[in-house]
Amino acid sequence: MPIDRKLIENGRILYTKLSDPWTVEEVFGRVEQQNVFAESVGKHVHLLADLSETTHFPANTLRLREVSAFSTPRASRTVVVGANLMGHRIFEMFEQMRGIKAEYFATYDEGLAYLRTVIAAEDASSTAESDTITH
Repeated sequence: MPIDRKLIENGRILYTKLSDPWTVEEVFGRVEQQNVFAESVGKHVHLLADLSETTHFPANTLRLREVSAFSTPRASRTVVVGANLMGHRIFEMFEQMRGIKAEYFATYDEGLAYLRTVIAAEDASSTAESDTITH
């Protein structure tokens, strides 16, 4: 399947892997599902986009600028792993066009480790806030 998408880390990360060949239309078809995932968790959901098996981008790839990475208030960090130079440049353009900030890592393990630290910090902050409220 050219686009594999699943929730990992107890639903805190939406892992999306694009593998050649994929189409822009397939990505558009998954956006609503992505937003439903994010809203169902009740906490911030981060996007881990794995481009390690993508070497070619469809001619209409720039249409993806019409898609917000997440259009839900629960959206948070975007991490891109395994991107070749073209993939990196495309995401940089999306950052500028959509006002999102992505972090880039060479491997899945590096990207996942980064997001785990982000989640741990969010959980610690959430615990500290709830302790303050209850005292």
